[in-house]
Amino acid sequence: MKKIFLIVVLIAVSFSIYAEDDYVIREVKWGMTKQQVKQSEDVDLKNEKLASLQYAKINVSDGIEMYLAYKFNNDALCTISYANFGGLPEDETAFTLNFTTIQNKLMEKYGLPNHLISPDHFIWNTNDFYIEHNLQKDKVTISHYIIYYEPAYFRALELKKKSATPSNL
Repeated sequence: MKKIFLIVVLIAVSFSIYAEDDYVIREVKWGMTKQQVKQSEDVDLKNEKLASLQYAKINVSDGIEMYLAYKFNNDALCTISYANFGGLPEDETAFTLNFTTIQNKLMEKYGLPNHLISPDHFIWNTNDFYIEHNLQKDKVTISHYIIYYEPAYFRALELKKKSATPSNL
């Protein structure tokens, strides 16, 4: 009986140790509080708001630097985003090259996207998160985003979008 109890305890401890290292990315987990995320980061915090933390640019991949931000819903981590925004039309080539580089890395790691919104807007659905990769261009600026969503938060956003869209009668 003692052996069975010891085996059960060892299994439970090994699962809890594994869960401790089950990070989404950047050594953070969905549901962490703003204070926990702040303690986990070693990047320069640029701005703190009630529901977000905004950090300095970091190297995302192959020398591509993007701003890092965390968003919280009821003080629980729900999105992790990387962004370059405010590029001018003359920056389009560099933004497009960075977008393509990141797109290829994401496809290497997660396969083909689950959803194609437009030629420059993709969404992956993994077991642990949704990833939105988007290059936005208009006449004045260019922006590049990579956003990781906690699955329940993403689904809630999608439902909210659908309920805001008028139905076809």
